[in-house]
Amino acid sequence: MSQVINSICVLLRMQKYCIFAIIFFNLKILIYMKRKFLLTICILFISFISFAGKFVIIPVTESQNLEILFADNDLKIHYYCDNYVLATTDVADYHSAVVLDENAFGDVSAYAIVYCYNESKQKYLASVSKSDKVLYSGDHFFIMKILSNDFKPAKNDGMVAIMNTEARLPESTIVYPVITEPDEIIENLISQVNTESVMGYIQTLENFETRRCDHANSVLAQNWIKAQYESFGLSPFIHTLTPPVHPWWGGTCQSGNVIAIQYGVEFPDEYIVLGGHFDTFTYESANNAPGADDNASGTSGVIETARILSQYDFKRSIIYCAFTAEECGLYGSERYAQKCANEGMNILGYFNLDMIGYLKSGNNLQFSLIYPNSALTLADYFANVCDVYFPTIPVSRHSSLPWGNSDHTSFNNKGYKGIWWFEDINCDSPYIHHIAGGSGCGENSPCNGVIPCLGDIIGPSVNSPEQVTTFTQAMVASIATLAEIVGETLPLAPPTNCQIEYFGDFGTSITWNAPQGMTPNEYYVYRDNDKIVQTTGLSYFDTPENYAIYCYKVKAVYIIDDEIKESGFSNESCVPALSSPTNCVAQYVENEGIRISWEAPENISVDFYYVYKDNILCITQTSECSYTDIVEGFDLHCYKVTAIIHFADEQIESEFSNESCDSVPFNSVIEYNSNFKIYPNPTTGELIIDNGQLTINNVEIFDVYGRNLHSLHVDSRLSLITINVSHLPAGIYFIKIGKEFIGKLIKN
Repeated sequence: MSQVINSICVLLRMQKYCIFAIIFFNLKILIYMKRKFLLTICILFISFISFAGKFVIIPVTESQNLEILFADNDLKIHYYCDNYVLATTDVADYHSAVVLDENAFGDVSAYAIVYCYNESKQKYLASVSKSDKVLYSGDHFFIMKILSNDFKPAKNDGMVAIMNTEARLPESTIVYPVITEPDEIIENLISQVNTESVMGYIQTLENFETRRCDHANSVLAQNWIKAQYESFGLSPFIHTLTPPVHPWWGGTCQSGNVIAIQYGVEFPDEYIVLGGHFDTFTYESANNAPGADDNASGTSGVIETARILSQYDFKRSIIYCAFTAEECGLYGSERYAQKCANEGMNILGYFNLDMIGYLKSGNNLQFSLIYPNSALTLADYFANVCDVYFPTIPVSRHSSLPWGNSDHTSFNNKGYKGIWWFEDINCDSPYIHHIAGGSGCGENSPCNGVIPCLGDIIGPSVNSPEQVTTFTQAMVASIATLAEIVGETLPLAPPTNCQIEYFGDFGTSITWNAPQGMTPNEYYVYRDNDKIVQTTGLSYFDTPENYAIYCYKVKAVYIIDDEIKESGFSNESCVPALSSPTNCVAQYVENEGIRISWEAPENISVDFYYVYKDNILCITQTSECSYTDIVEGFDLHCYKVTAIIHFADEQIESEFSNESCDSVPFNSVIEYNSNFKIYPNPTTGELIIDNGQLTINNVEIFDVYGRNLHSLHVDSRLSLITINVSHLPAGIYFIKIGKEFIGKLIKN
């Protein structure tokens, strides 16, 4: 009997499940041996106590490497990297394990890796709710158990959610191709990456203002991405996150992953996956999170790759992904990678683009290649591609981003190999996750230091179109080489550099460059996906009847063996008439008010601008690129701007600029009431207010931006009032009693 039980236990992976085998066989015994019932109950009780699952962290060492840990039936590993694993075990004292939670997943659905610079840990912990538990402190990270509703991560790179699912190492034994010299077909595909096209995608995604996964605009962005894939002839679908994802900041994610599959013609069950997340986040505003670098840039690189490769046949299947809910813990990619694993999909590699647009002035372009050791062979393949096609650009290798993470991790933890090439790992964009006029940009930056926040928008944050183009070209080369284009002849190259120039009432000029290689017989010009003309020249002047945001693209047409054959589309270019104002900045000016300034749209003469305040009110009309709002009180006000032009007796209004917020600082106007005594001041925790025999009913504490951070109703009969402010971060605050500000508080 004991041999049978042991056999079942081996099949069941975790020891705690052996209880069910004991129950089964003891029930059979009870039929014949009722007198042993009490003994059986005792055994079962002891078993449940002995095998209570513990949540542990185990270091990865040479003698206790990942292969050994994953082969151990006493462990259920939920997450791994090169340095440690997070797992559940029933073993009371597992070798080298640190117990993080005695009852794994007992009262939470997920734990979290929270990234935090070592030098900022004390400051962060002082701001965390007491109900949120730090289970472990590592190098630039915490393992946390989140139990409060007001939790927020320590820094802009956020966190990774650790769910009660099982991780696994890659099992693929694929031998990646070794490239020794450039392939003419691959070079042709690389040349089709168009800077204007990919930058146009970034601008469109930025123009959604926010793509935070719980905001309705994220669904609009999701649908726009889906429409792009459809325009390439693909059949995308929305992968809904089930069960729903509830971000740490509250609400429910509304958008889903956008997935488009281009099936291979010889090996359709062999998949190559590329992706990037399209959701965004800022600390200051749910409605203002443009996310140009993080991560409209990577999403746009994936879309541009799809635009080019979707026009050709490949031996293997290619999956193009735009993930949601990355910013709150990699939920979107984790759910899709889990789906792929559940279906047993044979994925040869996952290629990730996340933040590819920022390059500090004076620095040289490089690929910062990030991957765990389990994906080494895929990383070697990518480095080989770069050596051959981008020989002047160095590749630096990193096992992780020490203070952050991205969607490649989801695939690595589901048994696939995933890599991520990133902008300069030692000098990434300091503007991500902050609005223009916000605070904290560049904190702990290894190269920038604290700088004024200008917003994650094209200009300050996406400042290198060359880098965006090169990173996308590396994606095209890597995917096309591994997928293997069908046929040995060059694909029919499309025209390049399609550009338009808008001439108001007169119409629109469309120009393009001839493709490399064979000369086309003619060109087809498309307006909003409808063919409007065929021409043998390299330009066309369009005169539509009505004003609209028209988009144009061009195909090359060849006559080969008496057959008409068309190339794929060129990049798409749209009438810029309704471009938004850019770089909107709101800033308080002493004795004047809040000054709002912005930059005019390019390529269009604007009649005037509308300035909007707090998202609902147009407060003025001006022909200048600045306006000063005289405000009362200390509330935080947010501003954005639209451009206005007139066309054929019709007023046309652009989309909004980015949003920028500011307020009147308290210390510029507050006079203090000496009838009250506040001590100790500065304080680290407790604060005492001596009311001087005056009546006090309510005490409020505000920060320098006028935000009410603490309210307390007090007993008016008390002469001394004690307030606990230990939960407030270090800084300057202002105390209000009734309708009167009585003094300034310094919290250490």
